[in-house]
Amino acid sequence: MTPKHLLTNLRELEPLLLRERLGLFLDMDGTLSEIVERPEDARVSRNVTASLETLASRLTLVAVVTGRSADVAESTVGVPGLVYAGNHGLERRENGQTRLAPEAEAHQESLGRLFQYLSKRFSTGGYVMEDKGGSFAIHYRHTSDPEASRRELLEALDSLAGDSVKLVMGKMVVNVLPPVVLSKGTALEDLTRERGLTALISIGDDVTDVDAFKSARKISGGGCVKAVCIAVVGGGAPEELVALADYQVENVGEVEEFLSWIVMETAP
Repeated sequence: MTPKHLLTNLRELEPLLLRERLGLFLDMDGTLSEIVERPEDARVSRNVTASLETLASRLTLVAVVTGRSADVAESTVGVPGLVYAGNHGLERRENGQTRLAPEAEAHQESLGRLFQYLSKRFSTGGYVMEDKGGSFAIHYRHTSDPEASRRELLEALDSLAGDSVKLVMGKMVVNVLPPVVLSKGTALEDLTRERGLTALISIGDDVTDVDAFKSARKISGGGCVKAVCIAVVGGGAPEELVALADYQVENVGEVEEFLSWIVMETAP
């Protein structure tokens, strides 16, 4: 069943905003910022930044849960007062400090060697290597044949690393992570528990956000936390993400409108 369009059903979320301890979880690329040709060119609008600054002072938690490094996410979003769960749940940045999960630390040397090798092999032809610190990504959007490039990447990774890495597929990107049981979902669960949330809203657009939506569903099923999942569908959201969503928005601009609405509804 197709999720309801969020902006025409905002009144349905009013009871959620009245919950005592509400958390807001947001992906970055494709949710807070447009998907761009080069990752370093991502930008968050001033209106979104202003809304997030305001909501950080009103809600129990505002967290950006992203595949980017937590440091890059904070510099891109531009709001120091948020929690940044980066590298698909491998690290967290808050209060000016970034911490990589101990279980991921053990794999950093081998990941670094793999990154250096692949950087030499995939340095031309439209590939873009992105070192995220705790993990890395290989973008193939600008290769002459993206589907063939994806196959070549996966074959190379299987041959070189096999089960010693975890692969997370995104929109024209292969994310290479250490083989640990951490994800956007575990980040959402940990923060929900630590902050004692009674309600949460999770917004995302890509396959990497499926874990967050699944965790939100699991938490909500326990009965103590009310969870709402919102899929950003205009950029080609995966079917599994949309199937898990309660509502949908079309694009980053509609996420911006939603954030502005929350600001208005939570005004003292």
